Amino acid sequence: MLQENPSLKPYLAEAIDIAYELGLDLAVRETDLDYDTFPNHCPYTLEQILDAAFFPGADQQ
Repeated sequence: MLQENPSLKPYLAEAIDIAYELGLDLAVRETDLDYDTFPNHCPYTLEQILDAAFFPGADQQ
């Protein structure tokens, strides 16, 4: 989608923040874990998020 609409790229950081916040709320509700269990902000960079080969926790070499 970004290749077809490169003008959306400046909005990605805000979209990631919003999505992470919503996901965090869902994770807390679904797991009954405390908010302190999770990072306050998304721990992944935009490059990692957009990298189809990136897998959190996998040994990146």
